[in-house]
Amino acid sequence: MDTQELVQQPPAITNCPYHHLLGTKKGEGDVEDGGGQQFFFDQKSLDVAGRKRRQQQEGRGGKRNRGDRGVPDYKQSALFSTPPSSHSPHTSHTPPAPRGPCWFCLGGPQVEKHLVITVGDHSYLALPKGGLVPEHVLILPIGHHGASTSTPQEVLEEMKRFRDSLKRYYNSKDQSCISFERNFKSQHLQIQVVPVPKTPEAALRQVFIDHGKSLGLEFTEMDRATPLTDMVPVGAPYFVAHFDEGPQLFVRIRGRFPLQFGREVLCSPLLLAAPQRVDWRECSLSKEAETEMAAKMRTNFEPFDFTDDL
Repeated sequence: MDTQELVQQPPAITNCPYHHLLGTKKGEGDVEDGGGQQFFFDQKSLDVAGRKRRQQQEGRGGKRNRGDRGVPDYKQSALFSTPPSSHSPHTSHTPPAPRGPCWFCLGGPQVEKHLVITVGDHSYLALPKGGLVPEHVLILPIGHHGASTSTPQEVLEEMKRFRDSLKRYYNSKDQSCISFERNFKSQHLQIQVVPVPKTPEAALRQVFIDHGKSLGLEFTEMDRATPLTDMVPVGAPYFVAHFDEGPQLFVRIRGRFPLQFGREVLCSPLLLAAPQRVDWRECSLSKEAETEMAAKMRTNFEPFDFTDDL
């Protein structure tokens, strides 16, 4: 698959008309504002339900239906249930409460469920607002965890399963998989996962290294088995990039750091060649287009979705 086909968007794409209301400047990279986040929530209040419906349906031998209207019925209740407590058999930690509204806590009242792809026990997949390509995906913890360094092991393990499943999916389409986490001026852990045209991994790493050097950042190669807590104390900011195989790239953030660094690298001429897509606000879609895109991703990803077995 070539770059042109990979970045092609539905016809309903529009530019964001609200820069003046956000009070931000396009391309501003060292101030936390709307450009530094990819919200997929609104202020609509939705009913909260538990996992009881899913359990009852499975107890009746009910079929898990993936209709074309969105997230399967048996997962709808999981979308709006409260994250597991310390009494749950699936976790030994209670997620810390967010300080103020958090747009990524799945149990919150602002969820735009049309962007959710699938839900596990501790984490979930969703499309971001203003994705780089149609199958750009976020991996997020259900509960409120700010960074990988402070997230319980069982949550990290499930998030890694999602990342591995996405890698297999993208590889099946002859694409390379790049994922990254920016723990800097962010409230909720987000792993951004983006497919790019098949590229030798040494070349992918070099693009990150070269762009980092241009900004005075020195990346360190990090073995895949090395915990992030061996590299940086809990609470310290960092950026880490993952590839299909081989070492990860890590840099500890000291001082200023461009919030769109990951997007800048992926939009470079050597990868997606789409400099106009660095700012997510320039990639916004109508809700109808987002819904269609999420439904397509949900269907395509289904053979790789391990949550069907949960």
